[in-house]
Amino acid sequence: MPISQVNSKTPVTIKAAIFDMDGLLIDSERLALETFMELAQDYRLDDMRQVYLRVIGMNSKAINAIVAEALHGRADPVRFMADWTVSYNEKIHREPVPVKPGVEALLAALAARNIPAAVATSTGTEMATDKLRRSGLLDNFQSLIGGDQVANSKPAPDIYLRAANALDIAPSHCVAMEDSPNGVRAAVAAGMQVVQIPDQLQPDAELLTLGHRVYDSIDRVIDLLVD
Repeated sequence: MPISQVNSKTPVTIKAAIFDMDGLLIDSERLALETFMELAQDYRLDDMRQVYLRVIGMNSKAINAIVAEALHGRADPVRFMADWTVSYNEKIHREPVPVKPGVEALLAALAARNIPAAVATSTGTEMATDKLRRSGLLDNFQSLIGGDQVANSKPAPDIYLRAANALDIAPSHCVAMEDSPNGVRAAVAAGMQVVQIPDQLQPDAELLTLGHRVYDSIDRVIDLLVD
């Protein structure tokens, strides 16, 4: 059962599924946090965890701005971000990033019902494509929209609206799946049916007022599909 089922909207038929990627499809947010905190330690910065949690779900432009603000007068943000990118890329390229539990079951259920799927990730398109290919998931999606394809980062709805348009499905008939608060806000703003499967951050009381579903496993989304 869901951790929280507070959606008061009248359910509509799901005609498409749109997925976030990091922390939802693959266990990459954990690796990003590890490398970020290791680097912060190297830089002798002891208050950076909350900075990382703020940027989950955002694209590189938004992340750069927040990190630059946090490091102002203490470290060179350009160098810090470059060092983080190198460290993170080295870690994820040693071996494929693990697929999150329940993902393959949900993708199989979507395929069996001929429901198209897309990825809407704040990660750049090229890197996202590589991650999904290496994890064996890429062929499950009809479209991939990266954070470099939209002007405004999550929590703005741009990326979800673009993904729905790519599948030629009205946003109201799409189920969007997210792990982060920024992603949830983006999908809700796009007018989609939204399911959150928390990873690094649990939803707080303010986020839950948005009326989305919160599940403890992504394969619970299968219950929302109509045979």
